[in-house]
Amino acid sequence: MLKKCLQVMIVSCIFTVLFSWSASAAEYPKLHFVLANSNPAADTNQMHKACVLFCQNVAKKTKGNVIIEEIAGAQLGNERDYLEGVKMGTIDLCLISNSMMTNYNGANIVGELPFIYKDAETAYKYLDSDLWRKMLDEKITPKLQIVSLGWYSGGFRNILNTKRPIVKANDLVGLKIRGQENRIVVAMYKALGANCTPMPVSEVVTAVQQGTVDGADFPLGTLVTYGYPQFVKNLALTNHLFYSFSICCSTRVWNKLTPEVKAVFREAAKEAEIEQRKWVADLEAKLLGDVKKQMKVTTVDRESFVAKMAVVYNQFKNEIGENFWNESQKILK
Repeated sequence: MLKKCLQVMIVSCIFTVLFSWSASAAEYPKLHFVLANSNPAADTNQMHKACVLFCQNVAKKTKGNVIIEEIAGAQLGNERDYLEGVKMGTIDLCLISNSMMTNYNGANIVGELPFIYKDAETAYKYLDSDLWRKMLDEKITPKLQIVSLGWYSGGFRNILNTKRPIVKANDLVGLKIRGQENRIVVAMYKALGANCTPMPVSEVVTAVQQGTVDGADFPLGTLVTYGYPQFVKNLALTNHLFYSFSICCSTRVWNKLTPEVKAVFREAAKEAEIEQRKWVADLEAKLLGDVKKQMKVTTVDRESFVAKMAVVYNQFKNEIGENFWNESQKILK
């Protein structure tokens, strides 16, 4: 009798395990998506790190059933191309910077204003706030036909140039500096007396080497990834703009996902967000030491830069909206 009971229990346990496995497998159909990234797949690149963590998390959580393949190095174009591709159905997921999103709504300009964050912790506090994320979900991402899954750190941008060391704001006067393709950056450099030339990140190395521009601004990870310390002498630690970006999923793809896979995407993005931000902080501490051996690194008089930013803030306040501006300042203090 005991032997028979044990047999029944064993069969029951096997059935339970098989049923559980089948149910779990059924939650995650075999899927393959492409994640477009305009930056190189380099170990020191912040955007690539976010992609790797997210893709690994999704694969692990779905037992390898859902695979997201990163296509890096601008092989699928730049951010503007990605947003077009999302609408046309040729891009599944992509990395889009908040800087690019400012072209589609005024409210999120706040996070792109120069010298608005005193440190990374303040930046994360704002990027994680209900105020900012609700604004994105209501006013921007639906227009772009994307779902924002998580926000990641590119680090603070610093200015490199081939002409001279930068300590005070006036040292920038007359320099030709490549800027991101958005009007806030153009306004900032105009206020500082520099000539801003917007262009995609993939074109900047050649532009600096050929003298088309005198310099550019990048976070440390990006600066090292592209090899700038090898041919640019000067780096000013301005920390003027905090570079943030999102892993975004096309709504065309998103609407076809099961609730279980959607949950996995969000969980995977959040876990990657936490780990990637810490990784960036650790990386930048190491890279700064390395860069100082190759470049002349200067610590700037921050107040001389901030003093010139009032004109930039005033230029965009109306577009941001008084209420959103005031609510944002409560978080940024």
